[in-house]
Amino acid sequence: MLSETENIPVLSKKIASIGTDIDQNSILKSLLNSFPHLIGVYDNNYNILFLNQAGFELAGFKSGEEKEKKCFQIFGKSAPCENCPEAILRTDPSFTYNEYLDEKDKTICLSSSFNYSTTGALIYITELASFEKSRNLCNLYAENDRDTTQITFDSLVRSIPSAVYFKNRQGQNIIFNKAFEKFVNLPRAEITGKTDRELLPESIAEKFIELDEETANTGKTVRLIVDYIDDDGEKKFIEVTKTAIFNSEGKSEGIVSLIRDVTAQTISEETLKISRDELVQTYEFIHNLMELSPIATMSLDNNMRIITINQKALDALGFEFDELIGVPFLNLLVKPEKFKKGSTKSSVLEFTTKDGTSLMANVSQSIVTKEGMDERAVITFQNISDLRNLFFDPLQEEITDADISIDEKYMELEAGHVYYRDGLEADESYQMFANLVKSGVPGLCVTRLNPETIRAEYGLLKTPFIWLTKNQESGQPFIGSSELYKLQPVIYNFIEKVDRGVVFLDGLEYLVLDNDIKSVIKAIEEVNDSVMSSNSSMVIHIDSLTLEQKDFHLMTRWMKHIKAV
Repeated sequence: MLSETENIPVLSKKIASIGTDIDQNSILKSLLNSFPHLIGVYDNNYNILFLNQAGFELAGFKSGEEKEKKCFQIFGKSAPCENCPEAILRTDPSFTYNEYLDEKDKTICLSSSFNYSTTGALIYITELASFEKSRNLCNLYAENDRDTTQITFDSLVRSIPSAVYFKNRQGQNIIFNKAFEKFVNLPRAEITGKTDRELLPESIAEKFIELDEETANTGKTVRLIVDYIDDDGEKKFIEVTKTAIFNSEGKSEGIVSLIRDVTAQTISEETLKISRDELVQTYEFIHNLMELSPIATMSLDNNMRIITINQKALDALGFEFDELIGVPFLNLLVKPEKFKKGSTKSSVLEFTTKDGTSLMANVSQSIVTKEGMDERAVITFQNISDLRNLFFDPLQEEITDADISIDEKYMELEAGHVYYRDGLEADESYQMFANLVKSGVPGLCVTRLNPETIRAEYGLLKTPFIWLTKNQESGQPFIGSSELYKLQPVIYNFIEKVDRGVVFLDGLEYLVLDNDIKSVIKAIEEVNDSVMSSNSSMVIHIDSLTLEQKDFHLMTRWMKHIKAV
């Protein structure tokens, strides 16, 4: 018997011949070359003994050049992986996993199996996967349970995590791994010598045999994704790779097949395609909506940079489109600290235009979120100068108890609250408002009716009115049905100037004509926010029969109900 020292040259020689053994085994070499990830065999000095075709493509080595290279040079590194030296010093089989980004930011995951003889000689096999985080795709390792100094076809096949099997010229399965046993759900004894027709569902078997014939006739490797229904009734997707094996005389020896479960990947790609289509539609919808909007509008990315902006906003600020795309939104503000990202409350902000002038505007924002899409903020702003004729200095009616037609004012309105009255006729609501302002409460009336008629009927000589109408010839301050955005700043301006004032609104149904109900509800919510932060109150008259029940409840859920007397 040779001593431990005398054994080393013999063992080293056997290890060095591994690459030659694989090269001379056409079946084994074809199998390893058909595998889509790198497979390498190295000695304990990191010398490359064998590299499959995927490894050559990754490293850029020419044939034969790998014999002069170290394994870490495949990945453009100048030294071994950090845990390799430690693993080499071990004397029992071990497994390591490494993951890093290459110079092109591809995720490289390496899994290595270390196998030792009694003399400490090392063999390990590495699988490479780019853009893969799953260790299941990086767990290729050598499983040598007969002789740790030899790599055999059978041990390599059984080590591959994907289903692999070799069929002879008669189509009989001769060599296969445990993954294939699991795939066909049969023990090894019942697989050996059987054909695909005997092992697989008819639909898959016929497709496999068809691919076998194509591979044998062309001599080329064939890959195809096949779908089928498994025993649990679930749809599965597998990637099938077929490689024809020929002997030195060019005669067919059989077919090596590799089967990978790509169900998750395929479904993810299909879902991603659908998601991308949806995202494109969402982006286009936002863009088209902005262009059609009569309001100055822009959208911002997560970093508050301007992504797109409509013509109304460009006209207001005096810029060209290309001058603002990519510009931080806060750069346009005189006092950027006043802008609160994500706030649902409208605010008055000061912009700087291209010519350096100041533009005061009422600004609102909405956050657009969708799975797979970066969060966006949609900013709308209204030049306050457009609303100057709707901003009033509060005027009080002369307090004369004789003018109050009803002794009771129905109720004392609580500051910071919005109330609603429901019904077709609004006479009592107008009378209540008139009684309040004639008792000394500053008021603002926003009405669908002609203000002159209301003034005369209820004796309101000084109280400011805003007419909900498109009639621009009346000389009255007005808000058109399509100018919903004017409502909140006008009411906000009034309650900011008064102490314990009251706003009366009649005509929400009119605003629904040119705006969808959700927009009207949102406008009322903005008004509600303004009122709640003030010491004033507001009364809205609304006919619930003109709205869908759910919309009516959504609109009034934060309001207090005043019942008719």
